[in-house]
Amino acid sequence: MCSTIIEHVEKLCQSNSGSRLAYYYFDFSDAANQKLSVLLRSLLFQLCMKMDLVPDALSVLYDECDRGRSNPSEKSLAENLFGILNSDKQTYIIIDGLDECPYDPNNSERSRLNDLVLGEIGKHPGNYNFLFTSRKEYDIEEAMKAVSKRTDLHIIEIQTENVDSDVRLHIQRFVSRHKRISKWTASIREEIEDELVKGSQGM
Repeated sequence: MCSTIIEHVEKLCQSNSGSRLAYYYFDFSDAANQKLSVLLRSLLFQLCMKMDLVPDALSVLYDECDRGRSNPSEKSLAENLFGILNSDKQTYIIIDGLDECPYDPNNSERSRLNDLVLGEIGKHPGNYNFLFTSRKEYDIEEAMKAVSKRTDLHIIEIQTENVDSDVRLHIQRFVSRHKRISKWTASIREEIEDELVKGSQGM
């Protein structure tokens, strides 16, 4: 779903030279890509590639970090991101799988992301839109409630009965085409379908 949205927004940006897009996929199977600093660096890199000049603040940060020999803080990266977003240029930021960013209530990548990214949306001027995809998680829902007090927020539920029927249809087609499983009794095939649909939780 997110890939389709990204493709659509990319076409939108191509037809409007005043628009730009940056996106990021969280992946629970890749620990290196679950870090907030990696997300922020990726978004900054993508946005800078679409600019004629690197922003002064980012150049200063580069020099302060001994020309890339040391790592900038997550806070300074987030500040630079919102500095770039403080522009008349329409910017779209898409972050997929927010729930796959590790969570620990005391000090986790996701709690810092909630503070430094979600916590800053709507506090800074600019012509930008964020889109996040995620499973329902309490901390993310709470962070989104705070965002809704500062700016327009639209939440679209996709874990519905309609999705379950699509999942069931996919499973039925797979089972009917599988050499071995298609020969099993109807009751066993139905049990497989029921358990997989139930376990998919709309995914």
